[in-house]
Amino acid sequence: EKEEVAESMFATLPLQDNEMIIMTLTASYLVEKDVTGKVKEKLELASLIDMKWKIVKKTNDVFTAKSDQVLG
Repeated sequence: EKEEVAESMFATLPLQDNEMIIMTLTASYLVEKDVTGKVKEKLELASLIDMKWKIVKKTNDVFTAKSDQVLG
């Protein structure tokens, strides 16, 4: 049985001067499930639901957000 499910994931990208970008993506995928409802296979990307990113700076082992952006 095919069904659309949403999934969130994140990535970190290093910048300079102890800064990094933290990006969160939420996408929906068309998946195939078995008779018990477990996902057997991720078939294809259906749509990008949301994308957010934040620039953070590390100072004395503390991360501080510099900006928060929402795209989508």
